[in-house]
Amino acid sequence: MFSVVIPAYNREDLIGRTIDSVLAQAYRDYEVVVVDDGSTDGTPDVLAGYGDRIRVVTQENRYEGAARNTGIRHARGDYIVWLDSDDLWFEWTLATFAEAVERYDRPAWIQGKSREFTEDAELADERGCALQAERYDSIYAASALKITAISAAAVRRDEALASPGFNEDRLNGQDVDFMMSCGTAEGFVRINAPATFGYRQHPGSILAINPELSEKGFHYIIDRERAGAYPGGEPMKPQRRQIICRLARGVIDGLVINGHFGAAWRLYRRTLGWQLRLGRYKFALGIVAYAMLRAVAPQRAMRMRTR
Repeated sequence: MFSVVIPAYNREDLIGRTIDSVLAQAYRDYEVVVVDDGSTDGTPDVLAGYGDRIRVVTQENRYEGAARNTGIRHARGDYIVWLDSDDLWFEWTLATFAEAVERYDRPAWIQGKSREFTEDAELADERGCALQAERYDSIYAASALKITAISAAAVRRDEALASPGFNEDRLNGQDVDFMMSCGTAEGFVRINAPATFGYRQHPGSILAINPELSEKGFHYIIDRERAGAYPGGEPMKPQRRQIICRLARGVIDGLVINGHFGAAWRLYRRTLGWQLRLGRYKFALGIVAYAMLRAVAPQRAMRMRTR
């Protein structure tokens, strides 16, 4: 039923815990495909220790998008479930996805629910529960929701194969671009409960260490939207831009918090017209005030942003 695809690069300190959380699943109809994207640390040794319990595909370092495309090509399950090499699953994660597949007639895309954490012990109080979810005709039809990208998703393999796949350039946001390319595929389900994965917060996050690639990736997405590259045509333009603007807000916030004001300003300026047409005046004005305060009084700005 499921191919669990884990792209990995230099994760010797965390990937073992990630794989262990998959192998502890109550639901057993799955395979694990780890794409080692040219790791130069002890990651290959950690992976070798799992023997035939996982399938390892090794390639030269070609960045995250290429690793995900390799995972698609090697997956054999009906659904591909993505998992980042520093995140964790709960024992009920695949069982929850399986129930959503059956209940909602094999939707193209199932979005899981995250639980943020810093230390593994913080997840000990998480408990499973009966599936609570909502179904929409497509990703674009659910544009009013807060939609996360690939690390929380199960995607039907035939739709992944029919899509253009992930951009393989060295930039971030390939998962958002991939999701937008699947925007009209039939059936989108958002799981509201239980939580299906632990999303690790740590200094090695992509936005913190590669602000230039994060900016570059979202400029690419904006360019693609303006060029009409995503499906749905003119009728779906408001829905597409609503999703892009909401996700762009998160990137802009992260850039400001990490002190990358120039990058944040360039993305803010390019999406401002869309934000205003969508009625997001609070964001349009608030992010400028916050950035100014952050520049002159960083501690006060952080207290304001976390209230």
